[in-house]
Amino acid sequence: MNTITVSDMNEDFIKPGYLRVTEILSIFSGLSKIDPEVLANAADRGTLVHKTIEAIRMGIGIGDYPEHIEGYMNSYDIWATGKQFLPLPPRLYCDDHMITGKPDDIYVVEEGLVLVDYKTPAKESKTWRLQAEAYKYLCVKAGYNIVRTEFVRLEKTGKKPKEHIYLEHTGLYFKILEAHRYFFKDKEEEHSDLDYL
Repeated sequence: MNTITVSDMNEDFIKPGYLRVTEILSIFSGLSKIDPEVLANAADRGTLVHKTIEAIRMGIGIGDYPEHIEGYMNSYDIWATGKQFLPLPPRLYCDDHMITGKPDDIYVVEEGLVLVDYKTPAKESKTWRLQAEAYKYLCVKAGYNIVRTEFVRLEKTGKKPKEHIYLEHTGLYFKILEAHRYFFKDKEEEHSDLDYL
C-alpha cells in the first residue's frame, strides 16, 4: 500500500531521496533547447506569478502587480472569480514511489474537487498531462476527491486563460519514473524549472 505524507516543513525544502514530480519529466520538456537566459526569465516570471497567486489566496494584500506579470494576474482574476477554493494544498510525498509534488490549488465543484496547476507559457506542453497524472495520484492518495485536473494557462495579455482539462490517466508517468530511476539512480538531479513553467 502506498504511503502518502503531507509536509509540515518549508515548502521549498525537499526531503532527501525524493524526486519532484517535474524532475522526471524534464528530459521530455524541450527546455534544454531554449536559450538559458530566456529560460531563466520565463522561470522567474512563472515563479513570481505563482507566489503572487499564493499571496492573494492567503489574503495578503499585494497592491499593484509588477508590470511584467500584470496581464497574467488579470487573466487569473478572470478565471478565479466565483470559484470556491480549499485552503492552499501542502506539499505531498509518496513514500513508496519516493516522489513529491505541491499542487497549486484545489477548488470545489458539484461532483467533487478540481486539482489546479497554473501555467504561463504560450502553449501547452506534452509533459503537462503526465504531471497532471502524478499530481492527481498524490492528491487522491492524500484523501482529496479529485474529479478532474485542470492546468490553467494564464494569458500574458490579460485575457481569459486557456483551461487544459485532463480526465484520463494512462499510468505513463510511473513508467517514465521507473525508466528514470533505472538510468539516473546514481545521478543527483538539479531542480527543474518545470515547476513554474
